[in-house]
Amino acid sequence: MGSTIKKLCLCTVLLLFSFGVFAQHGQLVRLGFRPLYATETLQPGKYYYSETQKDSISFSTFRMYLSGLCFYDKGKKVYEAPNSYYLLDINDTASLNRQLEIPEGLTYDEIRFLFGIDDTTNNEGIGSGDLDPSKGMYWAWQTGYINMKLEGATKSGKEFQFHLGGFLKPYSSFHELRFKTATRDLLEINIDIEKFVNSFSFRDIPMIMSPGEKAVLLSQKAALMFSLL
Repeated sequence: MGSTIKKLCLCTVLLLFSFGVFAQHGQLVRLGFRPLYATETLQPGKYYYSETQKDSISFSTFRMYLSGLCFYDKGKKVYEAPNSYYLLDINDTASLNRQLEIPEGLTYDEIRFLFGIDDTTNNEGIGSGDLDPSKGMYWAWQTGYINMKLEGATKSGKEFQFHLGGFLKPYSSFHELRFKTATRDLLEINIDIEKFVNSFSFRDIPMIMSPGEKAVLLSQKAALMFSLL
């Protein structure tokens, strides 16, 4: 009888473990990405005036990769989120609101992520999830992932397409971004596209569809769009 009870107790404990009752859980951090035009929430198809272009502009496509999210405390990396590849898309609201689990009690005063996909990941070839080529953000093994895709038209009828990417030197175009912050459960990141479209003339660069000097130049300008609330 005693042996039977012990076996039942052991089975119960094993079942509880199998259902994760005793599993250690971390804390959730929500990531909110906010595409803006100046202070206004960016809406696909809506026209926004650009002082530099002297024209109104609408955006049909605005997609980009952020990756390699890391947390720092007093200058030391304390946690790196595994497989943190985020494809953001203004036509997909869910893509702009993410969450991840970090170790319980983790404190940090700085976060870091990459604008684009790093050379190591590109050298590994095609991936899955947000890195799946079916997402339309992959060129080929020689040229890798498209870090940012911006398409649209001016009110005067001129179309523009900027597909920025490239991971091989001298045309590597991903950028590291760092932001000071307090430890919190919501990190909101603004992406102000006005800063990008006002940083150069569409007449000088109306289109980019492959890695090169101009893609590197515009990637540097695009990296200035980000700020942490």
